[in-house]
Amino acid sequence: MCQQTLKEQLTSILNLTTKGSNENSQLKPFFEANPECLPLFQFQEHHGIVSQLVFKQYQLNTSEKPDFLWFTKTTQKVTCIICEIKGSNVNIFNQDTSFASDFNSAYEQIEARLSLLKGDTKGFLAKFREDLFPEEIKSPTDINSLDVKGILIFGRRFEKGNSKRDQKYADKSNNGIKIFPYDALADARDFGKKIVDLASYSNNRILV
Repeated sequence: MCQQTLKEQLTSILNLTTKGSNENSQLKPFFEANPECLPLFQFQEHHGIVSQLVFKQYQLNTSEKPDFLWFTKTTQKVTCIICEIKGSNVNIFNQDTSFASDFNSAYEQIEARLSLLKGDTKGFLAKFREDLFPEEIKSPTDINSLDVKGILIFGRRFEKGNSKRDQKYADKSNNGIKIFPYDALADARDFGKKIVDLASYSNNRILV
């Protein structure tokens, strides 16, 4: 029997979730085992993913831990990307053109975490330069600014054609936060093609 491709594995999980299974118990382990299936190409800078590492549950403060976090950079700037894994068998919209409550909750959570980072860019940049990746700093002028972006993996693709709904979705997915429905993610050209390692950060150490 041939081994399933990563796309087939994810599609199988998504098919099961329509039958009422506990989807998060399968989706998060899938991405932890296969971090290359995250949309790493989104917001990527010229120098790629820093050290080819994706952090799981990186602790931003005592209570905030996004599902995944990684860095991408140029010579002058590092971009911190946080990624949240939410339900797949949930609606983005209600029957009208309003967003569903589950979607609003997920979006507001990632907005809050981005605001937390934006409120202390100097502190988080110092963390990157001095603790996380000091080997990336070749001179005092290297990487002297920090940007933050968010990715929300949520729900399934909805039928296009309602102009109000389409515009509201486009606006939500074009403000420093990119929304990826699961089936759209699986169909992405670069799905599963980037080599990265899953890491954690504890006691001022990176564990791979």
